[in-house]
Amino acid sequence: MTKTEERRQCTREDDPQFGLGIAIWQTKDSAKTVEGSDQCCCFVGICNQSDDGLMVESPQPIDAEQSLIIKYYNFKEKIWQDYESECVWSERIEDTVCHSGLRVKQELSSQESCLEASSPLNRIIENLEFFLTLPLLKYWPRKNLWVLLNCLTPCDVPDGEQFITQGDEANSLFIIEKGTGQVSIDKDGEKIILTQLGPRDLVGEMALLTGEPRVANFTALEDMILWKLDKVNFDQAISRFSELRTFLTELLSNRLEASTHATDRIVGKYIAKRKLGTGAWAIVYQGLHQALNKTIAIKMLKHQMAMDEEFSAKFIKEAEIIAGMNHPNIVHVYDIESLYATHFIIMEYLEGESLKQVLKRTGMLSPEQTVTYLLQICAGLDYAHNLDIVHQDIKPDNILVQGDGTVKILDFGLACPTGSENFEMEGTIQYMSPEQIDSYPVDARTDIYCLGITAFEMITGLRPFPDEDLMDMINQRLSEDIASPAAFRSGLPERLCQFIMKACSRKAKDRFQNVQEAITELEILAQEIGLHDIAVVRQHMSSLFLFYTEEQRAILAELLEEFSTRASQSGIRMQLADFENVTAS
Repeated sequence: MTKTEERRQCTREDDPQFGLGIAIWQTKDSAKTVEGSDQCCCFVGICNQSDDGLMVESPQPIDAEQSLIIKYYNFKEKIWQDYESECVWSERIEDTVCHSGLRVKQELSSQESCLEASSPLNRIIENLEFFLTLPLLKYWPRKNLWVLLNCLTPCDVPDGEQFITQGDEANSLFIIEKGTGQVSIDKDGEKIILTQLGPRDLVGEMALLTGEPRVANFTALEDMILWKLDKVNFDQAISRFSELRTFLTELLSNRLEASTHATDRIVGKYIAKRKLGTGAWAIVYQGLHQALNKTIAIKMLKHQMAMDEEFSAKFIKEAEIIAGMNHPNIVHVYDIESLYATHFIIMEYLEGESLKQVLKRTGMLSPEQTVTYLLQICAGLDYAHNLDIVHQDIKPDNILVQGDGTVKILDFGLACPTGSENFEMEGTIQYMSPEQIDSYPVDARTDIYCLGITAFEMITGLRPFPDEDLMDMINQRLSEDIASPAAFRSGLPERLCQFIMKACSRKAKDRFQNVQEAITELEILAQEIGLHDIAVVRQHMSSLFLFYTEEQRAILAELLEEFSTRASQSGIRMQLADFENVTAS
């Protein structure tokens, strides 16, 4: 029987603790050795183990038949166990990751297996618990802890040394292990002290998001020990472990929410004031347009999404389309900023509550209120559809009800051109149309279906199909038409029930074929139930181009603020778009 066959017959177990180890071996390859030593050592990940062997991940290949020592960390007992081993096979998986199979020969005593004193790994071994409790590790996959530890370099900084200087190249962050330091900025020839940082704090972390020159100084107030994490190494880790992008979102959101300095909360031309809420793919802040002194909303795309190249390109394309939309029943988008390795949508600031919150508070709506809201939603959708945009995710969460009863459609983030195929099955499964579930092309009738499910919930307080078991719900959606809302609530207008059932027809050809058809039916229904003053708003739009120099910007801002205030008082909405370096003829 060959060695490979023997290995395959061994029972293997994945390490529940995502094993951490150190590989130590002698090598003649100077490119692999620690400086000033013939000893090669690095942290490795223990993938699984058998009765007489281990499979490890390492940043470089281990030569076959190479004898080496594996220091294995026992997380439960918090001790290192040392084993004499031999490499049986090794293969490169990625540019920076290799897999190797090791045969364990015997356990060694600590005296028989020590790292050379010059090895920086000794300092990490001595302080491993410090690294295991770092906030950064909350987002770093434990099974890939070895990758982080191999990226760290110790730095001893004496009392009084300024080791980060404002304006210097930003190519790393530092983790403080011991001591305190002072953050300051140089402004108009004066040194302004901002704050002090101590153990477990990060220094210079914004370098990971911007790559721009340092914006502050950092000076040791006593002898300090820090660990340097190089931006290049971190970027490589980010590209390999997408989970780490959550760390970047947390890093930036903490800065926008917790910093007492306005300069730390600047997003382009805007300042983030306070967090309004968090969704699956974005965080929303109340903000301020600095030039106009105007309250706005800032939606920050989470890095998990923003750093996905395909999603990001799609998002920017859609955001540009959405920014051109102007309708009283659609949230107004003013601007798009791409900063800090993510994207921000600048929108009008709205006060009110989502339709979901309304239903949670009231249980269900009256037929009159339902029709009033449906007409407004349809007006917004009709406008979008005329621009060849399908929302794809109409649901109570994405409908905002303002204090005066005005309804706004939110979150056109999933919007797409009519006829696009829904390969990603975008939307929310409880409201999704059959064609979305089946990844067929979507069009205006897709939004009509989602609106029908939403209307059913508005009038009954329920969704037409139970969703305790999602697969059962999906199968019902694809094979059954919804029951009449009248089966769940008596006394409903028959025309309203018929409207909802037609909107929710499984086959798109049996629904309203466009929103205008739905509006016509709703207007007849409004008359029947006594809503005589309801009308769909038809809008007009005018453009005005102002040409000005940089010196005139402040005066223009004052004029625009005055004009915006008076226009708002008259119910007129204004959208401002900036164009740089334009020559007036």
